[in-house]
Amino acid sequence: MIAAALTAARAPDRELRVALVSGTILSLLFVIMVAQSGGDLRVVLLFPALALVSLLQVRFTWSLGALVACLYLDIHLSIFSSAVVYSLIVGIAFLLHHQDIEQGSFTSPVSVPLAFYCLCALPSFANAVQPLMSVVKLLNAASFVLVLYVCTAALRSVDDIRRLWIVYLACGAANALDVIVEAGRGVGRPFGFAGIMFGDYAGLGLCVALALAVAGRGKEARVAAAVAALFIVGLVLTQTRNSWLASGATVVIMGAFSLLRPGVTGIPRVRLIRAGAAGTALLIVIAVAVLLLTPRVAVRALNATESDRPAVDEEGLVSNSLVSRAMIWDTALNAFRAHPIIGVGVYGFPEASKMYSRLPPLLYENYVFRNSAHQTHLAVLSETGLLGGAGYLVFMVACVSAAFRTIARSGGGPRGTYAFAGTSALMYIVVSMFFTDAWMWGQGIVLFALALGSIVALDKLPREKAGAHAVR
Repeated sequence: MIAAALTAARAPDRELRVALVSGTILSLLFVIMVAQSGGDLRVVLLFPALALVSLLQVRFTWSLGALVACLYLDIHLSIFSSAVVYSLIVGIAFLLHHQDIEQGSFTSPVSVPLAFYCLCALPSFANAVQPLMSVVKLLNAASFVLVLYVCTAALRSVDDIRRLWIVYLACGAANALDVIVEAGRGVGRPFGFAGIMFGDYAGLGLCVALALAVAGRGKEARVAAAVAALFIVGLVLTQTRNSWLASGATVVIMGAFSLLRPGVTGIPRVRLIRAGAAGTALLIVIAVAVLLLTPRVAVRALNATESDRPAVDEEGLVSNSLVSRAMIWDTALNAFRAHPIIGVGVYGFPEASKMYSRLPPLLYENYVFRNSAHQTHLAVLSETGLLGGAGYLVFMVACVSAAFRTIARSGGGPRGTYAFAGTSALMYIVVSMFFTDAWMWGQGIVLFALALGSIVALDKLPREKAGAHAVR
């Protein structure tokens, strides 16, 4: 091995010398770090992971696909999720592969509303308990802006957008299978390798898959229908009631829009009614089968309305999640009442919550301490006040308007299919915001950016070249 290295060192080829020196340095670092860490598996895996990340930068398409896959990695680096951290690498890959990008490629109908929202939120820093921590947490918002505009500029064909959703649905289907395996092993609430976020991933994925099944054609539609069935099984097994409600409401909203505007969506009413009937029957069959095989799912579904059990026992333990959420919501409302105009600081509620809690110390420590507001609108109002709430409202209206406008201008075909699917994803996020604030940070905010970015990019494609230029 040493002889081979010396031979290579004598070679005049510059790239070979660079590879030799780099490999030697990395090998020494690897040996030193493994020795210092005592063989910690995380350190051992660090270098192969860095090598894989470097390989993914060879093509921007690979890097963006890896970002989608990162959503399903239940890994955190300090206080940031894997997708938030990897979004920075995607930004670097974008710069490497799109050095000649034109400024007009970043044009978006949501740019001005987004800037308005940001300006409305800025005054909240005046009340932040830990201003530095609020600034650090803004990396979540930065990842949203970065991913949104990278998608807007880099997704240059319907095929690019199709590949994005295929990766998402494929990862979701794999996780749903893992959920089924975990349920078979007796896991109480299985979430698979994606962790607790899979409830929302499955709900959003179900809405996208159903949209592709109804609006699509041929083999793609049939595969999408099968994936939707798999998501239903996974969604029921996770016992995530919020996702059940959000996905059901989204399907109703998109179905009603399609029935009222078939000329816009390109979906005939007869096909939509048939699909709705078939989907309802399938849902009933799957739900009944799952409930018979796993009765604990039904128990959890009814747990929120049980009246024969105390909400809080003598040890300060809450019997269901609705009560624990109510404790957080009450604290968030108190924070909003104290600072109704500008709030307690962007991403500042977890640090400020103790100042506004009326709960006994034990309950506060168990259920509120360091938690976010757990509901998007309460989070926005408590952290940025009415001023930030106004900016948020303007931004969300602009997002929804852009999505439905993209459907109307799609002209049917594959473009219309993916406009309908992207809008279904966005509507799921909008509805889900009534139940959670996960779309404002972490994995959720990156998925929000991917969904919105795909919609904006689709609308920007020249009509006559909708499938001509693929991302490098």
